[in-house]
Amino acid sequence: MSFQKKLELFKHDLQGELLHFPKLLKHTKGRKYHNHMLVQFIETLIDDFKARCDDISLGRLPLLFTQDLFLVTNVSEFSEANHTFKYVCATSIQIELIDLQENVALKEERRGDGLAITDGGNGDVAGGGVTLYLQTDGVARGDSGLTWKKTLPQMAAVSVCFRVKLLQTRETNYVVSYATEASGNEIFVDVRYYQKEIRMGCCRDAVYSIFSANVSLMTWLHVCFAMDLKAGQVHFKEGGRVVQTLDSRKKTEGVTGGGVLMLGQDQDVVGGGTEATQSLHGYLADLQLLDRVLSQSEMAAYTSCADGMDWNALVNFNDVEESFDFGEVTNLVDLAYESACSGFDIHASLFPESRVFMDSDLFCSSLGGSLILPKKPIENKMITDLGMKYCKIGRIWLGLEYDGGADFKEYGTNNTLSYAPWYNKVLADANTYGILVNKFDLGENNWGVSTRDRKLCTACGRDEPFTLTVRGLCKDSKFDREFLVHGYQNLKPSLYGVKSSRMSWIAYNLERDVFSGYWHMVVSAEPHIEANMIMETRYSYPVGTHTWKIINDICTGDEKRLKLTTCSVGKFTCDDGSCINVTLRCDKKIDCADASDEDRCNPVLIPKGYDKTLPPPFTDNKFPATIQVDVDFKFIRSIMILEFSLSLDLKLTRRWRDSRLRFRNLREDVTHNVVETLSEVWLPELSITGADNLVANSQERKDVNFVDKQDSPLLDDDAELDEDYLYYGGANDLVAVRELTLDLLCHYDLTYYPFDTQHCPLSLLLAKYTSDLFVVRVVNFTFSGNSRHHQYEVLDISIKDLSVNNYSGQLLMLVLRNQYIYYISSAYVPSCMLLIISYLTYFFTLDDFQTRITVALTSLLVLATLFSQLVGSLPKTSYLKLIDVWFLGCIAANFCMVVCLVLIEKRRMSDDDTQKQQNVIRGVFTKPVMPTSAADKVPPTTLGAWGPHLTRLTHSSESPHRDVPFSKSQINTVMK
Repeated sequence: MSFQKKLELFKHDLQGELLHFPKLLKHTKGRKYHNHMLVQFIETLIDDFKARCDDISLGRLPLLFTQDLFLVTNVSEFSEANHTFKYVCATSIQIELIDLQENVALKEERRGDGLAITDGGNGDVAGGGVTLYLQTDGVARGDSGLTWKKTLPQMAAVSVCFRVKLLQTRETNYVVSYATEASGNEIFVDVRYYQKEIRMGCCRDAVYSIFSANVSLMTWLHVCFAMDLKAGQVHFKEGGRVVQTLDSRKKTEGVTGGGVLMLGQDQDVVGGGTEATQSLHGYLADLQLLDRVLSQSEMAAYTSCADGMDWNALVNFNDVEESFDFGEVTNLVDLAYESACSGFDIHASLFPESRVFMDSDLFCSSLGGSLILPKKPIENKMITDLGMKYCKIGRIWLGLEYDGGADFKEYGTNNTLSYAPWYNKVLADANTYGILVNKFDLGENNWGVSTRDRKLCTACGRDEPFTLTVRGLCKDSKFDREFLVHGYQNLKPSLYGVKSSRMSWIAYNLERDVFSGYWHMVVSAEPHIEANMIMETRYSYPVGTHTWKIINDICTGDEKRLKLTTCSVGKFTCDDGSCINVTLRCDKKIDCADASDEDRCNPVLIPKGYDKTLPPPFTDNKFPATIQVDVDFKFIRSIMILEFSLSLDLKLTRRWRDSRLRFRNLREDVTHNVVETLSEVWLPELSITGADNLVANSQERKDVNFVDKQDSPLLDDDAELDEDYLYYGGANDLVAVRELTLDLLCHYDLTYYPFDTQHCPLSLLLAKYTSDLFVVRVVNFTFSGNSRHHQYEVLDISIKDLSVNNYSGQLLMLVLRNQYIYYISSAYVPSCMLLIISYLTYFFTLDDFQTRITVALTSLLVLATLFSQLVGSLPKTSYLKLIDVWFLGCIAANFCMVVCLVLIEKRRMSDDDTQKQQNVIRGVFTKPVMPTSAADKVPPTTLGAWGPHLTRLTHSSESPHRDVPFSKSQINTVMK
């Protein structure tokens, strides 16, 4: 293994600075293209060396040893190695394995977390001290921790101080547990992460106190208790907070001696009864247990990490290996920079991938931090040591930028630098940024400059631990939903779940390519429950949204999208991990660099197993459920009286609630809550009928679906992938709007046409569901369009309940009134005028019969023609309409007037003829009337018995006109 590592080192050196080949460097003058043959030769050696070991079967324990010698927990079983290597003495290798496992340096390397870095012999890291690492494998168990080899005496006063750093939390994190035969909780102290409190008790439950505390993971907690048992007082101090003093439940004589003291476990009985859920996973340092009451100044000195605290305690860590029995997976560590009182104030992580400056800044932002900027020597040395260990490029971006005229300042702010250990400071242009060089041993002054387009390692820092929340896991998943960055594995940072999970980088071949692999998530206590991230690129990190393959979890599946985010409440996490305000989510504008804020924007969330053929369940025990309907009549297209049809446009709006659904990101303006389709959800189907309950022909012209927000959002649910505001489906309305053109059957009654009023029914009937399940209610009905048709206008709309075969519905009655003005102007007025004209002929000269009869007949003919023309455009009915009656009456009246004219003329002529006959008979003719034509001459032979007399009169000597016969009219007069 070491030979292979040396070959890898030589290979990278040949491609780099040639530190191991000074003569070659001198000969080639740094020209790397001369070295490719040597690089190929070394690569061949590496492949050949690895191939020689591929077929070797090491066995389970030797294989564990090659991976990590600390995985071999039972050294006595390591004799299995003798079966593989016959020349190895099993007893000697067991002894050597023990020595290796007790080697502090190897322990630090084994931890591989980058936070437990030794000071390299410089001695400049304060507060190293003795630190215990409990449950090093991360598995909750009841056999870890420490047991004091001695026993406590009877005590009337007790003080307990300790420093603890929780890496993960259990149900209760017991720091101290002292049990006697009389009480399993004679003294106990437990830290509770979720409740943010510390609980302590003493003396058979006589003392029990709860103190609020700033309990966080990956952060040191400095705590002191001082109990004056006789006075019944408890004093508490945590960190820099003021002392809290509480009275105990009751006074007691003190602590009973002769019991068992355990650290990191809770005893229910003396020396036993421990449980995994009441254990401690983390670091414990500088424990002090005294049989006196500490003063406030002493407690303040301890919690502020002051020096010179020699308290002569009954129990401490001065000789911990001799004073305590170590439980399983409990080790001593030297945390150096991360020790309890090191003075290191930032949380930092280094990422070995090469990135340009802006990408590094965005990556740190996605972690909730910023580019690292050391502000004191200890921080600079810590980052330098991290770079030496994990950054092969040898240069790390710093949060520095040149402000273009003055000096370097903190990136993103105008803050000047109070600490700047430059080794090479070249002021250039605005594209110049600060870097930390760790490729060479430059000592403390190792800051330089670079342009932002170079690709360097990324180091991110923040005041609080890097905490990421996992979204998208099902509710019953055994994976943690919150992870904190802590430590390293395979040269990349690892993440610890708050309870029991761990996320780390798995490299296929760490020696060849550290960036070829995948991210692995596992439940520490149940390693068969795991998840592997599907890598999109070789440099992908689990931050943001990625696809994971879940194995053996309760909510298992082939693949599942999960999101790791550092975004706070009120923020939305883009798929790349960056944060935007949640109000920008689904607002029809792209705000994320990857446009993911406008993805997954359908406001309707359909649960698994949803059946759209089943109606929504009843809520609040309301029977039956109500389907609200709004009807808006838009336009009457046509009224076809002959076909008994009415065609109109309307907008039909249905409102209902479905408690099985949830909605997301609803806004007051419903135009932002549009649902593309409702094909996957239950939809109340309405049957629209006209007269005689015949279904109307409908044509859908437009459909719009949306959700009407009417309630406040639910609490955030991390089982959802995105940080959306979710709303309960049973408290917000689904709305389906349809604009339809309907052809309805309507029975028209034309008796009073054109002064008729029609009633056309429109029925809305809920199909499939009887009225004991659902009822339909029309809440609003309007006619927002033009209510006037060229024939009719909408006079009124009425509504009433409807029930057909136990199906609920609503009956809307449209009242249509004929617009008769046309008929008045084109029929009634002209017909009246013609009647008047006919009547006016009675006022003509009596002797002008020809004119009178002509006008009257013309009026009659015009009236008949007008009627015949109107009849062609009027609906034909088997009964007389009002307009038919009118025209028939007008024609009859006109006809009667013509008959009267004829009769009048007849009477007038009769009177004239009688008068003339009388005149002839009396001989009063003074001048005979001469015949005007030959036809008018009457021969005597035609006069009958009157002939001789008339002839004689004609030829008499008394006549002035002899031989002139009478005219026919004269003869007729005489004859009469």
